[in-house]
Amino acid sequence: MSAKGWEDSGELYTVKSRVKNHFTVTKFNEFFWPIKTYHVRRGRRRWMLCECPDKIKPMCKHRRLIQIFEKGGWVNKGWFFDWVDQSWEPPLTWPIHRTVDRVRLKRA
Repeated sequence: MSAKGWEDSGELYTVKSRVKNHFTVTKFNEFFWPIKTYHVRRGRRRWMLCECPDKIKPMCKHRRLIQIFEKGGWVNKGWFFDWVDQSWEPPLTWPIHRTVDRVRLKRA
Protein backbone atom coordinates (compact mmCIF):
# COMPACT_ATOMS: atom_id res chain seq x y z
CA MET A 1 0.00 0.00 0.00
CA SER A 2 1.06 3.56 -0.57
CA ALA A 3 2.38 5.90 2.09
CA LYS A 4 -1.16 7.24 2.50
CA GLY A 5 -2.56 3.73 2.77
CA TRP A 6 -4.60 2.51 5.71
CA GLU A 7 -1.90 0.39 7.34
CA ASP A 8 0.66 3.18 7.13
CA SER A 9 -1.40 6.01 8.55
CA GLY A 10 -2.26 4.95 12.11
CA GLU A 11 -3.83 8.36 12.57
CA LEU A 12 -7.46 7.56 13.37
CA TYR A 13 -8.98 9.36 16.38
CA THR A 14 -12.18 9.69 18.40
CA VAL A 15 -13.07 12.24 21.07
CA LYS A 16 -15.37 11.60 24.02
CA SER A 17 -16.45 13.77 26.90
CA ARG A 18 -18.26 12.39 29.94
CA VAL A 19 -17.84 15.47 32.09
CA LYS A 20 -18.07 19.08 30.91
CA ASN A 21 -14.67 20.42 29.83
CA HIS A 22 -12.90 17.05 30.20
CA PHE A 23 -12.11 15.13 27.00
CA THR A 24 -10.62 11.78 26.09
CA VAL A 25 -8.79 11.61 22.75
CA THR A 26 -8.14 8.03 21.62
CA LYS A 27 -5.88 6.98 18.75
CA PHE A 28 -6.71 3.73 16.89
CA ASN A 29 -4.84 1.42 14.54
CA GLU A 30 -6.13 0.05 11.23
CA PHE A 31 -8.06 -2.69 13.04
CA PHE A 32 -9.85 -0.19 15.29
CA TRP A 33 -7.86 -1.24 18.36
CA PRO A 34 -7.01 1.65 20.69
CA ILE A 35 -3.31 2.51 20.67
CA LYS A 36 -3.09 5.49 23.01
CA THR A 37 -5.43 7.69 25.01
CA TYR A 38 -4.82 11.25 26.17
CA HIS A 39 -6.89 13.28 28.59
CA VAL A 40 -7.45 16.95 27.90
CA ARG A 41 -9.28 19.42 30.07
CA ARG A 42 -10.45 22.92 29.37
CA GLY A 43 -9.99 25.58 31.99
CA ARG A 44 -11.12 29.15 32.32
CA ARG A 45 -10.88 31.35 29.28
CA ARG A 46 -11.03 28.21 27.12
CA TRP A 47 -7.34 27.23 27.48
CA MET A 48 -6.70 23.48 27.29
CA LEU A 49 -4.28 21.29 29.21
CA CYS A 50 -3.20 18.03 27.56
CA GLU A 51 -1.15 15.25 29.16
CA CYS A 52 0.75 14.43 25.95
CA PRO A 53 4.53 14.94 25.50
CA ASP A 54 3.83 18.07 23.39
CA LYS A 55 1.81 19.72 26.15
CA ILE A 56 4.35 22.53 26.48
CA LYS A 57 3.61 23.70 22.92
CA PRO A 58 0.89 26.31 22.39
CA MET A 59 -1.17 23.76 20.41
CA CYS A 60 -0.75 19.99 20.33
CA LYS A 61 -2.55 17.59 17.99
CA HIS A 62 -4.98 16.48 20.70
CA ARG A 63 -6.13 19.99 21.51
CA ARG A 64 -6.56 20.62 17.77
CA LEU A 65 -8.60 17.41 17.45
CA ILE A 66 -11.00 18.58 20.16
CA GLN A 67 -11.56 21.79 18.20
CA ILE A 68 -12.20 19.80 15.01
CA PHE A 69 -14.64 17.43 16.73
CA GLU A 70 -16.49 20.29 18.46
CA LYS A 71 -16.77 22.30 15.26
CA GLY A 72 -18.33 19.33 13.46
CA GLY A 73 -20.50 18.32 16.42
CA TRP A 74 -18.91 14.85 16.55
CA VAL A 75 -17.88 14.63 20.23
CA ASN A 76 -19.42 11.45 21.75
CA LYS A 77 -20.93 10.47 18.38
CA GLY A 78 -18.58 7.55 17.63
CA TRP A 79 -17.17 9.07 14.45
CA PHE A 80 -13.47 8.71 13.63
CA PHE A 81 -11.25 11.44 12.21
CA ASP A 82 -8.37 10.44 9.96
CA TRP A 83 -5.60 12.93 10.68
CA VAL A 84 -3.61 12.06 7.54
CA ASP A 85 -6.50 12.40 5.08
CA GLN A 86 -8.37 15.01 7.14
CA SER A 87 -11.54 13.00 6.57
CA TRP A 88 -14.32 11.49 8.67
CA GLU A 89 -15.08 7.78 9.04
CA PRO A 90 -18.52 6.66 10.25
CA PRO A 91 -19.03 4.87 13.56
CA LEU A 92 -18.40 1.12 13.58
CA THR A 93 -21.27 -1.20 12.79
CA TRP A 94 -21.56 -4.92 13.38
CA PRO A 95 -20.30 -7.32 12.22
CA ILE A 96 -17.04 -5.50 12.69
CA HIS A 97 -15.08 -7.43 10.03
CA ARG A 98 -17.40 -6.09 7.31
CA THR A 99 -16.82 -2.52 8.48
CA VAL A 100 -13.04 -2.97 8.49
CA ASP A 101 -13.13 -4.57 5.03
CA ARG A 102 -15.31 -1.73 3.71
CA VAL A 103 -12.88 0.90 4.99
CA ARG A 104 -9.87 -0.98 3.62
CA LEU A 105 -11.48 -1.30 0.19
CA LYS A 106 -12.38 2.36 0.22
CA ARG A 107 -8.78 3.30 0.98
CA ALA A 108 -7.13 0.88 -1.47
